[in-house]
Amino acid sequence: MGQRKEFRITIPNEKGQIWRLCDALFQRKVNLKTVAGFAAHYGILAIITDKEDVTREVLKDLGLKFHEIELLTIKLSNMPGEIAYYAKKLYDADINIEALYMVGESTSEGEIAIAVSDLERALKVLGQ
Repeated sequence: MGQRKEFRITIPNEKGQIWRLCDALFQRKVNLKTVAGFAAHYGILAIITDKEDVTREVLKDLGLKFHEIELLTIKLSNMPGEIAYYAKKLYDADINIEALYMVGESTSEGEIAIAVSDLERALKVLGQ
């Protein structure tokens, strides 16, 4: 188990904005581990990267509004029921899962990142 940060970014819903962000990250050699987003009048983009400090600098340099969310990461076997196992343990401890991302996968294992309502309790419940 480990921890990462999610950067939840408010981004203008205009053409080129995602390219602008991704190119700035690329120029600083930042790898996107996962990305999710949607847009209405403005966009919300959630990213997890391999270089959190550099990502933070890039977002500030671009003048984008963002906030950081602590995530718990879990390596698991790549087989049915693995996420359900961890979700049930959190449910039994009355801990809500607020976001869930796949951040790595191979034929034999995967890695998920989750935002929870109580990170410290989740670490204890899941054995950290």
